[in-house]
Amino acid sequence: MAARAKRRSRTTRGRSRRWLLLGAGAAIGAGAVWLLVRDAGQRPWSEIDPGSRAELERVLERADREEGLR
Repeated sequence: MAARAKRRSRTTRGRSRRWLLLGAGAAIGAGAVWLLVRDAGQRPWSEIDPGSRAELERVLERADREEGLR
């Protein structure tokens, strides 16, 4: 009879651990979805503001000139 009680308590611990892991996984998943949805309103990465675009063009032109010297 004591063996049965021990076996039952082990399965109960396993079940509670599973529920804990399931809850943690659901929380992590919900956090990831929230991060994706929260950033949806911002500008896409493909858009570059004019100042940054001009700086990028200057850097690329400078790199082309330096490469031509080699």
